[in-house]
Amino acid sequence: MKIKIKENQFKILKEAMMDGFSTEKLSSLNSFRQRVLYCKEMLGNPIGRGSSRIVFQIDDEKVLKLAMNPKGIAQNEVEGDWGASNNYGDSVPKLFYVDDDNYYFIITEFVLPAKPKDFEVALGISFEEFCDFVKYRYNSYCRNGRQTRTRMTDERFEELCENSEWLYDFQIYLGDYQPPFGDLVVIGNYGMTQRDGDATIVLLDSGLTDEVYNNYYSNR
Repeated sequence: MKIKIKENQFKILKEAMMDGFSTEKLSSLNSFRQRVLYCKEMLGNPIGRGSSRIVFQIDDEKVLKLAMNPKGIAQNEVEGDWGASNNYGDSVPKLFYVDDDNYYFIITEFVLPAKPKDFEVALGISFEEFCDFVKYRYNSYCRNGRQTRTRMTDERFEELCENSEWLYDFQIYLGDYQPPFGDLVVIGNYGMTQRDGDATIVLLDSGLTDEVYNNYYSNR
């Protein structure tokens, strides 16, 4: 499957590349500053920026996440895992391209910011109950003794997993990658898109795992 995906990568990026943008050129540049200048020249000003990555919009469907430092590269490497992109259903952004050699950048799905009411539409539950769902799952894998209060019961958690494929896939993702709890209950870390005509919630930063956090963030 990975070979097939690689064969389609440049086809997917055809529009941007016709305008002169080159993934090989971007990957070959020697410094972060050069890569930022190249992206600004070819793609315009960034639409988002964090402490580890800058986001450039390629078109209505795709964004480029450019690493600013080692922690950004680590997040790109995690988020650029084709297996993860396929294993967790619609809960993480689609992958279009990965800079496999350096992980300086990845190209993923562009999604709009989610609003609390979007969770009602897409999942049939309030954002408040979704946060309780996340807290319940977090408590099941938390190893530092910091349990968080939740009103979610065993029965309700099981009911939600049985009735929603998205929630079932998402709780598996949480257990496998164990991302920091704080990022999971903030509405700004979720996006809204459509998959096969259905409203779908997406976790925007699936590259920030427990391991990446402990290695690059916890000692700041």
